[in-house]
Amino acid sequence: TQSTWGVLAEEARRQELDKFVRYKAYQAVSRSSLPAGSKCIPLSWVETMKLKNGVRVFKARLVACGNRDPRDRAGLDTRSATCKHDVLRLCMIAMMQADEFDPEQFVQIDVTSAYLQAPLLSVEPVYVLPPKGSPEFKSGKVWRVLKAIYGLADAGKAFEIYRDKQLVGLGYQQSCVPSVWLKWDGNGAGRKVACAVCAYVDDFAVLPRGKPASVYTREICSVLDCSDSQPLSLYVGVEFRVCRDSVYMFQSRYVSSLSVPDGQVPRQPLPSKAAEETDLTPVLDAAGTTEFRSLLGALAYAAQQTRPDLAYACSFLGQWSAAPTERALRLLYGVARYAKSTCMYGLRLPRPAPGVCVSFDLHADASFGNLHNMHVQSFRSQCGFVFMYCGVPVAWRSFKLDKVSRSTVASEMYALDDGVDYILGVLPLLRDLFGVCVRFDLYSDAADLLALLAQDHPKPKQRALTHVVTELKEKSAVLYALALNDDLHVHRMGPVHKIATHDNVADLMTKPLPMDMLLSRMCRVRS
Repeated sequence: TQSTWGVLAEEARRQELDKFVRYKAYQAVSRSSLPAGSKCIPLSWVETMKLKNGVRVFKARLVACGNRDPRDRAGLDTRSATCKHDVLRLCMIAMMQADEFDPEQFVQIDVTSAYLQAPLLSVEPVYVLPPKGSPEFKSGKVWRVLKAIYGLADAGKAFEIYRDKQLVGLGYQQSCVPSVWLKWDGNGAGRKVACAVCAYVDDFAVLPRGKPASVYTREICSVLDCSDSQPLSLYVGVEFRVCRDSVYMFQSRYVSSLSVPDGQVPRQPLPSKAAEETDLTPVLDAAGTTEFRSLLGALAYAAQQTRPDLAYACSFLGQWSAAPTERALRLLYGVARYAKSTCMYGLRLPRPAPGVCVSFDLHADASFGNLHNMHVQSFRSQCGFVFMYCGVPVAWRSFKLDKVSRSTVASEMYALDDGVDYILGVLPLLRDLFGVCVRFDLYSDAADLLALLAQDHPKPKQRALTHVVTELKEKSAVLYALALNDDLHVHRMGPVHKIATHDNVADLMTKPLPMDMLLSRMCRVRS
């Protein structure tokens, strides 16, 4: 009822104000002491009802109206990195390989009132108007902000710096991947990663190797105020089920909760001719545009985390984000119905045998484009790759090239190059996690591309690069082949193997096809 809501809101606001006092988030100052021209930022209450451990909890948060911040936003560092789920999966694979692996070792902790623990790093003083009910509001004073209050543009970066400083103090070293911290055991060539901490802002996944998680969570809680550790179960919107022989990841509840009008459930996300049909339907009004963007964003989140079978559909329909049409919305409804009908599908990462070299496969593919249809937004090639462990997708990407490709082999080259770039980005982390005992096999179904890569001794004029591009014309893809070959040799990756198109998983990242090949590599999660 409204009266109950009011009581809960009053108590939640009191608790939030107590946190501001406990963490010394501000200093009360008189208005007369403010520098000339100073402006105060208003504060707002954001109130929500959350489900925590099956119990509804009322929560109130005091947030600064960042759009009223008088500071020059261009001079503020607002960048804040987070650990992506593909990197979390790689860390879990490595930590499961320990001889003494126990499913209860994988835990999660949450930093409570995270931003209020971090000092605000702004050189220019920041002042806010106290909320009603605070002693300063009654006395006519204002607050000088000392901590990273939610809503300020640089608050996230301030917390990231503070969090990282605390982890460094505990002996953790930042990996090559943002927001992944490693603690080492031993010295020299025999040292191993003892614990990996993957941070998504204030949510930590703590993944130790062999030792109890409490060894590491206690020391983290000694420098950061955190909630009690819990077994890894629901982390950043993804459900986990950690078993002794594998880890399951799925988003059944999230996907099934998506709201979509009733209609026929398709057998694949997009019709097979979706990329070839002309779209001359009217553009949606403001309400329809908002609905389209909201539903596409919700599906894209699932496609990025646990549902590679939705990746191409979300990439394709993303072309209409600026001005969605009635046809685009109908197609999006079909994708949502397909997703809900297959919401039980997720990923299962099997535990690698201790001491065994871990192998990863990369499948890459490209669709050259449909230049014959001037109404289809596909003048650029659609590319994609799938990075797999034991046949299970770990990372994937479906994207349009930011340039017009002049040949099929060039498109295939760009797709493979993008997949290799991904591997190179995580390669130092993989070498830290697995040592030298990690290998990669690369696959493409483009025979012409493999022929280019096989040219270990190209002609001298092809090595001259820039001044012969015009002469090479469509064969200019050889330049990319040379660069790609260099990367493969330097980092001891490859070679690139020929794979039949019907076995190339990345083919599903480039065109609307039935998803049987991908679904067979995923798992049905039992409730």
